[in-house]
Amino acid sequence: DYLNNPTTYDGLKDISEVHPSIKGGDIWPKMRSMKQQDLYDMSAYILYQNQTIPEKWGGGKVYY
Repeated sequence: DYLNNPTTYDGLKDISEVHPSIKGGDIWPKMRSMKQQDLYDMSAYILYQNQTIPEKWGGGKVYY
């Protein structure tokens, strides 16, 4: 559900205006052409990084 309707951690507030999502395609132009499978693949890659390089995952530009 988060891939389609991004919300805050508690799930109470919609953050599609500040977080790229298909729902916010009018604000985020690159998201207009995204398909559901594209979102799934990107999220799987991000989670895969946590398994392969855990010491760098989530560190942002500090490690690159």
